[in-house]
Amino acid sequence: MRFSSCVKSALLCSALLSGTALAGPFTAVEVYTDAWPPYVNRKPDMEPGAITRIVELALRNMRLDPQWQYVDFSLAYEMVNNNEIRLSFPYFETARRQQLYPDVRFSAPLMTVDNVLYYSREHRDFSSPPDSIGDLRLGRVAEYAYGEKFEAWLVGATEYQSEVLALRALFNGDIDLLPMTRLVGQALVLEYFPWQYRSFRHIPGDAYLSQDTVHLVTHDDPQGEAFIKAFDEALEKLAGVKKQDEVRETSLDAGRSTGYVRLVVGEGHPVIIGQTQRQGEHPDNHYVMIPPGSRGLVLDWSEAVFKEFNSPKLYAAMVALSKIRIVDGPHVGRELYVKNLHIEIE
Repeated sequence: MRFSSCVKSALLCSALLSGTALAGPFTAVEVYTDAWPPYVNRKPDMEPGAITRIVELALRNMRLDPQWQYVDFSLAYEMVNNNEIRLSFPYFETARRQQLYPDVRFSAPLMTVDNVLYYSREHRDFSSPPDSIGDLRLGRVAEYAYGEKFEAWLVGATEYQSEVLALRALFNGDIDLLPMTRLVGQALVLEYFPWQYRSFRHIPGDAYLSQDTVHLVTHDDPQGEAFIKAFDEALEKLAGVKKQDEVRETSLDAGRSTGYVRLVVGEGHPVIIGQTQRQGEHPDNHYVMIPPGSRGLVLDWSEAVFKEFNSPKLYAAMVALSKIRIVDGPHVGRELYVKNLHIEIE
């Protein structure tokens, strides 16, 4: 690959300003982010997330080796503005942010996401869009931006220090509406409030939908200008071969729940047993009894469900284990492996 002068400049300034060293054909560069599932995942056993993968592909194209560092989004953004760190993602670009932090430079869009207004059906019903939300109680996460369209609605909104605290307030009825990126809201509720998943809804219709782009940011100086120019060129190259579309389609589906299920007893299996490890002989395996009628979300179907057999004797598939997140009953919130014959799709 031939490098333009701006790419060479970007490589040099990245190495110097991050204090990193050359590693073979790649230059190590620190990139700051935080958990924003399913777009950015931190857990080692999960897909890195669609936006993380796009950033990684673009940096690799620039012959850079990203070293992921994790810090609160608002702090990282402030540190980029103060030139304490060089790279962070993903962020919405808003006039409020530009006013508060004028020394931040944005890349071209990494991805477009849907921002929506969530509500709890336990307290409100917005299955039909309201004419106005002016008299409703809105919440927001402190220091977060939600796209330009939503900012006008959020003046005076109750602030919470994390998304989890804001969701808890929504489910407790302390607020009526909570803005959030659609897939992020779904992922967080599945992770922290699975028993509320059926009551978690967003206002339908385009009036309360905001489609916004997220970006990588760096400090706004000559080095940052050169870097962003090179990074945007790398993004254009990915778009040219439709790599971004491929990443978006595959990564956003990875690990997504595949359906609501009810756990039932089966003939010859009068007790529903959940286990903590898929392998029955695993030394750390523990077993619990799950009450019949408990509901859950399928996190990982066993391979036996998809396999074709040459005989109708499917006992091996029936007793194979799928991973379930329990959403009610005594084991609510736990992730357990359960035999397929106990799983009934609602």
